[in-house]
Amino acid sequence: MLTSAGAATSLRRSPGPSPMGHEYVGIVEEVGSQVTTIRPGQFVIGSFFASDNTCGICRAGYQSSCVHRELMGPLGAQAELLRIPLADGTLVATSEIPSPDLIPSFLAASDVLGTGWFGPIAAKAGTSVTNPMCPPGSSTTPLSRCRPSSTVAS
Repeated sequence: MLTSAGAATSLRRSPGPSPMGHEYVGIVEEVGSQVTTIRPGQFVIGSFFASDNTCGICRAGYQSSCVHRELMGPLGAQAELLRIPLADGTLVATSEIPSPDLIPSFLAASDVLGTGWFGPIAAKAGTSVTNPMCPPGSSTTPLSRCRPSSTVAS
């Protein structure tokens, strides 16, 4: 798994050894018996919240508020191996394994892109106010333009 955001901050706040990291991408090594949509060998992008993607909140587009959500940071996504709860609802498999130079972009999709997409979704037909100086804000601005009825104030 490859991760990035907040590693230095997590190290400064931790009084001792602790899991860290909430962004992750990687190649699936094993799946549990209840996992039906993800297969070993697939390259996957995860989310900073595990979600079932089946509850009413998830179906409305608010996976980070899933009734069964699990925060990934405490599980330590910067570990060499990571068990992903609710894998069918959490992981997105790519059609093929990306080239190494594209992996950092997929890693950004694990956190920043999802956060950036949430703004226009939450605004519905309204106005998204973004801070283009932060990574989520810099992705919200172009993603807001994908929704024809959105207004972007950045």
